[in-house]
Amino acid sequence: MDPVFGQLLAEYPRFLTALEPAEHSRTMTVTDLAEPAVIERAVAAAAEIFGIDDPRHAGQLWWFSAVNSLVSPAVTMMVEYDRVPDLDLATGRVFLRDPVDRCDDPGAGYWIGFTPEVFSTGSEETHRRAGEGFSRSVGPVVSVLSRVAGIKPAPLWAVAADGLAQAAVEAGNEAFDPYLGVRVASRLVSGLAAATPAGVVVPAPRFFDIVDGTVTPTDMDAVSAEEEPDEVHTVVKRASCCMVYRSPSSGKCLSCPRQDPAERERKLIAALDQ
Repeated sequence: MDPVFGQLLAEYPRFLTALEPAEHSRTMTVTDLAEPAVIERAVAAAAEIFGIDDPRHAGQLWWFSAVNSLVSPAVTMMVEYDRVPDLDLATGRVFLRDPVDRCDDPGAGYWIGFTPEVFSTGSEETHRRAGEGFSRSVGPVVSVLSRVAGIKPAPLWAVAADGLAQAAVEAGNEAFDPYLGVRVASRLVSGLAAATPAGVVVPAPRFFDIVDGTVTPTDMDAVSAEEEPDEVHTVVKRASCCMVYRSPSSGKCLSCPRQDPAERERKLIAALDQ
């Protein structure tokens, strides 16, 4: 593992299970990940963990979790340390944390991780290229998941775009440089969109700032000018839904796009005041 991951994990220990396989984890290729049996097991595992009967909802929830695990550590590194891991999954190590061959264990086959092994220096070009690499490598996974779970491709690509954008914006907030997070997010999603299959429209990310208890659209001119605003917390206005609210044990998440917008803003402001 690249030495910079030691620094990343010291600051963000929550990334450990997404970056580092455990003793029982199963390393796999991207082709393995796109095998129907692997995807079917992941959808079944989501149903087991969250009590969701509809495979469409279970499959989308698994994909939301998978995207988060695959990209969040790497994107945080881009924002925090100006190192850009290659997000083409074929260039690193993909692993199942609880392998599919342990399918007697409830939830086995759900959690995946990715250890990048190829890096570049941060720039607009390398950020876009990382988004393109992620898009190309997960395209077969999206295709199989769409077929297995009966989900249209569009919402799955929206989940991928939101996952990249949210990881970058959250890292920018934590680094006290929210507009850097927005710049990285925009570049990653632009790259993702450029490499999706023909006919797929990836929604452009939208951002909002919370300042003094007020929610306003992010000043994209200030983002482009590389300004560093004071006391700003930036959020992504998600286009996708994780579907966790379909679980009988869960409600809608904080940034859920299916909420009333005013209620979502109230919750986001309240969360910052805690």
